[in-house]
Amino acid sequence: MAGMILTHLTFVGKDVEPATVDFSPGLTVIYGASDTGKSFIVDAVDFAMGSSHLRSIRESKPYSFVLLGLKGDDENLTLVRSLSGGSIRVYDALLKEVPEHPPIVELKAKHTKGQRNTVSAFILNRIGLHGKVLRKNAQNQVVELTLRRLAPLFVVHEGQMVALTPPYHTASRTDVTTELSLLRVMLEGEDDSGLKAATPDDVRKVSKGKYEVLQQVLSGLYRSVQESAPVAELHRQSEALSRTIAELTPTIEEVLARRDSLIRTQNELADDQRSLEHRIGQMKEVTARFGLLRQQYESDLARLEAIQEAGSVLGFFQSDVCIFCGASTEHQVPPGHAVAEAEKFAEAIAAEQQKTMDLLTDLQLTLDDLASQVDITQAAATEAAQRTETARAAVVALEGEIGPRQQQLAAAYAKQSQVNHMLATYEQIEEIERLASTFAALGEPEDIAAAKKWPSPASLQALAEIIRQLLDNWGVETNGTVTFDIEQDDLLVDSRPRHTRGKGMRSVIHAGFTLALSEYCQQRGLPHPGFTVLDSPLVTYRQPEAAGTENKNENEEEYVSSDVAAAFYRYLDSEAAAQTIVIENTTPPAQLSKAALVHRFTKQKGLGRYGFFPPIS
Repeated sequence: MAGMILTHLTFVGKDVEPATVDFSPGLTVIYGASDTGKSFIVDAVDFAMGSSHLRSIRESKPYSFVLLGLKGDDENLTLVRSLSGGSIRVYDALLKEVPEHPPIVELKAKHTKGQRNTVSAFILNRIGLHGKVLRKNAQNQVVELTLRRLAPLFVVHEGQMVALTPPYHTASRTDVTTELSLLRVMLEGEDDSGLKAATPDDVRKVSKGKYEVLQQVLSGLYRSVQESAPVAELHRQSEALSRTIAELTPTIEEVLARRDSLIRTQNELADDQRSLEHRIGQMKEVTARFGLLRQQYESDLARLEAIQEAGSVLGFFQSDVCIFCGASTEHQVPPGHAVAEAEKFAEAIAAEQQKTMDLLTDLQLTLDDLASQVDITQAAATEAAQRTETARAAVVALEGEIGPRQQQLAAAYAKQSQVNHMLATYEQIEEIERLASTFAALGEPEDIAAAKKWPSPASLQALAEIIRQLLDNWGVETNGTVTFDIEQDDLLVDSRPRHTRGKGMRSVIHAGFTLALSEYCQQRGLPHPGFTVLDSPLVTYRQPEAAGTENKNENEEEYVSSDVAAAFYRYLDSEAAAQTIVIENTTPPAQLSKAALVHRFTKQKGLGRYGFFPPIS
């Protein structure tokens, strides 16, 4: 499967010339004096692809961004990241300066499970490894493959190159299971997505305790439904009760509506009755007052009649004698006497009598009319009282009718509540039984087939054979034996574990493993990043003063012939399956092909290239 290659690494900053190093599609060698930024290039490549931190050196302080060029199938990309960290911008061109236009995508540096907007998902997707999962522990828990987990297999730092841990492990021994799972993915293309996770011991103990608690709860619930009808019968009862309630409710509502209407009618009639009785009282009060007035009129008539009778008896009304002074007619001379004074007095009495009689007649008519109105109003009030009583009796009758129905409805509701409570209890029992079953299964020891930890013996043997061929090709002594020792969890060369060898041998064996893995994947069409970066794979020492020195202390450094370096570079220059970038202190062979790209850092001003960064003024 096709991978990617690196084209360049560039640092840019304000008011400073870019610092850049180009990479060949095949072999690139960066060598020279110490402290010239060679290993910093490895760190920067890793940082541009998402590592959390880039160590700060004095020469890098004027710079702000790192740009890493990547070339894949039909695409050119540049990853741009601030030296202070943060997200990674991706541009669809090979760039050596930060453009002003926006990137095609901005990626998070940290991997997030299930998300694709991370640099890890972005690169893994392009090399065919996105979505792979790795076994995490003995309980078969899994984690997603990330670029950070994969990086040590193709970007090998100097400390990692000489570490005592095997090439397929990091210094963290807690990740041994995951790293072996990754090795199996690389060699066989099979991840651990199909694993059934085992239950951890602490979870099993807690689950067992929860199961016991749930059993106690179930025991109480079983007792509460011991005398209950079966669930099917309870459902039948619930449906029947629902029908009864549905039938009673509208009937009761109708009767209540009729009762309310009758109560309103009763209240209206009572109001009318009270109004009529009030009116009767007012009319009787007026009649009583008019009765007093009639008495007054009758008294006035009696008085006038008495005056008239007395005047007739005493002759007050004779025309010839003055009724006031007794003077005869001839002596009745004005102004002392009026003309016909006696006649006028009699006429005045008669007029007053007539007036009073007329008033009395009118008053009597009014009293008769009031009496008639009182009778009519009294009849209306009596009728209103009868109608009110009829309405009250109807209300009482309806309440007598509605009472039993309300009791029946209340009983139906109460029974339905009991039935529903029992049904809810049965549902609770079912749910708790399900949970108890789950916890019971979690609490029991599991018979889970042992997951594959290592790649198959055939895959390991095939990779070991490629490592042996490389080491033999380079002139490293193997005695024809390179194997993976599962018991010791190490790579054995010449039947000797790598961790027992000196730094020189550990480095060259690590380089052999890394390059063999790339060749293995290329031969079988398996995913691989497509490039490797090796920091100090060769630690070359002078030849021993006395060849074949015996009784050498196992803790002393082993000597690696300079011929190994020459053969190593010849292989990388002409046979390596992937792009290789080598960081070394020593000078590579002069006879490398023109396709190889060699960068020499002199740490001398005016003599070739000073270092990755220009010298500080």
